[in-house]
Amino acid sequence: MRSSTFLFMMGIAFLLVLFGMLWNQVNVVLLTMQGSVAVLALVLEIRSKMVEGKAR
Repeated sequence: MRSSTFLFMMGIAFLLVLFGMLWNQVNVVLLTMQGSVAVLALVLEIRSKMVEGKAR
């Protein structure tokens, strides 16, 4: 009985750790996506300004 309860607790702890790691991965992916979007917007803004300068 004790061993099964111990295994059950270990399984729950393992699932919690796994879920935490997955959640961290999701957060990292979201942050990198936001960062890449910001960089893309910055690059597009700089390019449009350069085009405006060339047009003038």
